[in-house]
Amino acid sequence: MKGTIQEIEIKSILKNVIFMDIETTGLDSSLNDGVKHKGEIIEIGAVKVLDDKVYTYRTLIRPVGFVPKFTFQLCKGLTMDMLLEAPTLEEVKDEFLEFIGDMPLVCHNAEFEKTFLKYYIKPDIDISNKFLDSMELVAILFPYFKEYNLDYLIKSVTTIDRDEMHRGLEDSIDTIYVVNSVLIKYFNSTLDYLSISSWFDDNNRWQWCEYLLPPENINEYMVKVRINEETIVEKGKKKSIDYKKYEELLKKGEIFDTPSFKYIFREGQYNLAKHVRKTLENKKISIIEAPTGIGKSIGYLLPSIIYSYINNQRIFISSSTKELQDQLIEKDIPRLISTLGLEEKIRYTCMKGRSNYLCNKKIKAYLEEIIEPDLDDILSILFISRLMTINGNVEEINFWARKHFKKLDYHLNFLTSDGETCTGRKCNEGTSCYYYNKINELENSNIVVINHSLFLKWPYPEIKIENIVLDEAHNLNDNCFKAFTEEVSNFDILSLLREVYNTNKNYGFLKDFIVKNNLSLANVEYVKSKIINVYETIEEMMTLIRDRYSSMDNFWGINSVFTYKDFQFIVSVLENLVLQLDEIYMRIDEVIKETDAKEHPLILLNNKIRTFKETINFVIGETTDSYCAVIDISKDLSRITLRKIPLSVNYLFKEEILDKCSSLVMTSATIRIDSTLDNFKNSLGISMIDKDKLLEDLIEKPVFDYKNRSVIAIPTNIERYSYNREDEFVKSVSNVILRIAKNIGGNILVLFTSTSRMKKVKESIIEELNDLEYDIFDNKKQCNKLRDPLTKAVVFGSRGLFEGVDIPGDGLFTVVMEKIPNIPMRDPLYSSIMEKKKINYNTLNYPQSIIKMKQIFGRLLRSVYDYGYLFVLSNLEDGNSYRTKEYERDLEGPVFLRDNLDNILYKMKKDNERWRKENLIKIVSKECKKEMKEIIESKKDVDKRLKDFYRDEFYKRNIRCVLESIVYEGDEVRKLVFNYLGKKFTTSNLG
Repeated sequence: MKGTIQEIEIKSILKNVIFMDIETTGLDSSLNDGVKHKGEIIEIGAVKVLDDKVYTYRTLIRPVGFVPKFTFQLCKGLTMDMLLEAPTLEEVKDEFLEFIGDMPLVCHNAEFEKTFLKYYIKPDIDISNKFLDSMELVAILFPYFKEYNLDYLIKSVTTIDRDEMHRGLEDSIDTIYVVNSVLIKYFNSTLDYLSISSWFDDNNRWQWCEYLLPPENINEYMVKVRINEETIVEKGKKKSIDYKKYEELLKKGEIFDTPSFKYIFREGQYNLAKHVRKTLENKKISIIEAPTGIGKSIGYLLPSIIYSYINNQRIFISSSTKELQDQLIEKDIPRLISTLGLEEKIRYTCMKGRSNYLCNKKIKAYLEEIIEPDLDDILSILFISRLMTINGNVEEINFWARKHFKKLDYHLNFLTSDGETCTGRKCNEGTSCYYYNKINELENSNIVVINHSLFLKWPYPEIKIENIVLDEAHNLNDNCFKAFTEEVSNFDILSLLREVYNTNKNYGFLKDFIVKNNLSLANVEYVKSKIINVYETIEEMMTLIRDRYSSMDNFWGINSVFTYKDFQFIVSVLENLVLQLDEIYMRIDEVIKETDAKEHPLILLNNKIRTFKETINFVIGETTDSYCAVIDISKDLSRITLRKIPLSVNYLFKEEILDKCSSLVMTSATIRIDSTLDNFKNSLGISMIDKDKLLEDLIEKPVFDYKNRSVIAIPTNIERYSYNREDEFVKSVSNVILRIAKNIGGNILVLFTSTSRMKKVKESIIEELNDLEYDIFDNKKQCNKLRDPLTKAVVFGSRGLFEGVDIPGDGLFTVVMEKIPNIPMRDPLYSSIMEKKKINYNTLNYPQSIIKMKQIFGRLLRSVYDYGYLFVLSNLEDGNSYRTKEYERDLEGPVFLRDNLDNILYKMKKDNERWRKENLIKIVSKECKKEMKEIIESKKDVDKRLKDFYRDEFYKRNIRCVLESIVYEGDEVRKLVFNYLGKKFTTSNLG
């Protein structure tokens, strides 16, 4: 026996099952064909639960290939020496199979375990053993949970006070406690335990159904089950505040102080707040460029909240990214309202677009019309149905659920609210409708957080947006193009016609209208036959697309620049589709005209049919100098979307937004180009409005010393990007990353304009990075781990990481950009703009490229203690070119260093040492000098107190430095010795 088996005492609601977990050196996707470094199983842990006995099995497994460093950081207590002394997989395979027998296996995210066990241990293990996914169980029972991973559940549904161990046996035991906890929570939430089981029949049976009955004595299983406790919020002393002082309150720093936060007055934040207040009070439009580090969100929230309170007016705050929305609604707004003592006076909410909310009425009807659903259908719809009991917000559906429930996204297409069929307050669902409740919440809120897309296509005419603050305004132009685009997809048409008349259910708004108005039912039969024709035409088109275009690009621009001869077959089908939709539209229009009806969902649905027809007609035939036509086909070839996109948005933005709002603030850290706001104003039509409507622009000076604290490095002796030398460029980028990792160290953020190139680079250097003890991260969530002083990682990211990464201090001082981000020349929108508006590529590309570069550079310096290098590996090497000089001018501040890579790395090392020394001088010799002196002069526990004091001060500033030792001369402190990322500094050499 190589592994160990023990009997333990633990209570499990589930009997005669095995809880199992494995630890591996890679994801299950690493087992795919063509992947060089395949993940291996390095640990197995299992708990066999019989009726009256419980046994555990655990074993480590000696790996054949390399083990990434992050494995040992993730798996608590695991070392490479332990793995080297472990048995091989072949030595433990049989004893593990003997231990599990043919018993059901309960795994948290079972597909992962199943994939590895089939690959390495037994190809048909999913036949001999039933797999029960506890992650799936949690998702179905409580779909509204923010996360379903084991770490989140340990902390939220059990009393276990630690992180997930990421060890085979420990995680298996934790899974028992989690399953006990969620089942007890479920049993306590309903008397109808079989309500879930009733969704399934013998042909489509969910494997968890037999476990959804409570045990006889539920109290036996309460060990480590968290009982909901009321959260106690510590309230500070009531402060007397004169709200009419607005921004002047910022000068009274003690108002904003907390036990863990000392407010520091910033002149730029004060100016920003003052400008926002003047904009609101005078009903103006203003543009504010507020640089990173100014405290922008508090700068506009403070006057907005106070103005709303004093004047009883609603203020909208709009952002471009979900990260900022979450920050505002979860942190900044509630904290500021509490600071101002307005908890009982100010209400706030976050509003999404109508299509983000599930419709109760649609779900109830949808359940009745599904014909022969399979297990994936049932689980997906059950998930949605249970989600609706607590939360109807589609955007908050967990990413794992969207991936795991294979048909979830498909069914969601037909189950969200829409403007055509939603009857608002007339709906019978009333307060059980999540959307209805959000509208009520919106009407009763002082501060409403939305995104730019919703703001630009505001669907609630009864609630006017009069006062709006637009943050992240640098994205506004792109958001306008999306918002003012007219589009229709195959799913849109199918969903719309299902509302008109459901051919399976033999009912819909058409029949409802006809029956209520005593009209001929022959109209129903006519429209029904035409709807069936449309269904057949769409299926024909999608079949042709799947047959012919599986290897094509996933979009086509239909203009004189880019066309495909084979596209004609789609045109023919679409022409036929338009004729069929027209027949439906004309008959419904005739039906409506037989009555005096002014309000009915059928009228809105028919208007939508007309709009869809017009969009399709434009795409397949019409030409105009103001719009371009685009056909977009999803990568899985299941969706075709036709778009009519405006070639400019200035007039549209002026008419729809600028001419209608009372007060509007547009702010961002990166708006100016060529030191002016002209491009921003021209592209959005701001330059066309009455000057009396505009408040003077506010351009705040940079907070950080970019010239002396940052460098943009352009190595001159490396391979440049060329379409014909992609492989050579990948090797060059890989080499630069490795050289930085070896010679400089620290965390590295590497950004790519191409996800395929990113994957190639990552795959080519993963082993060498592992040898250098680097973790590999590849998503925005993992970026927060860079704050941990123990983390040393390379983060690979594409356009999603160009903004929104906020790692202050020593957590990030190196960013690598493989090439300047440019707009794709083949993009049908941009190619149409160039052709129809006679604009050359550089003129069109530069404004977007420089804004993205500013955002990328902004990842580097996030606080006054920050410093670092941004490497740009292609497109800026020619320092004498006009285009390069434009980038140098608009990036305002950082030194541009063009040299060979060796010299750059040498200078980088020296610069880092200088910048760190400057940080220590600032902190030790200036900011903390008084406290240091008091501790030393007290002569009481000097060593401990000084070390604790500097530990806290460095931590607050995100500085990775420690007070290593204190040198005495007799009883007097002679000097302090600091270790700052491996370099020694003393108070005697800090100056």
